[in-house]
Amino acid sequence: MKRDKLNQDINNFRRSLQRVRDDYDIKISQNVYNWMIAPFQADLDAAGINKLLFIHDGILRSVPMSAFTFKCCR
Repeated sequence: MKRDKLNQDINNFRRSLQRVRDDYDIKISQNVYNWMIAPFQADLDAAGINKLLFIHDGILRSVPMSAFTFKCCR
């Protein structure tokens, strides 16, 4: 995923979270998962890792990780 596209998606996701309503764009959440976690999912599963710690930097500082639907952190 290109950096500009990722930044745009995350900004759109953050804006959807700020609206006064209960729904947000879950597709963007899934896209971030596919970019950040999916490439390593098999390794995480093989190592028995079921929790991750995120240190927010850059564009991700504006979005709470709890808003993302990461399969590895159920």
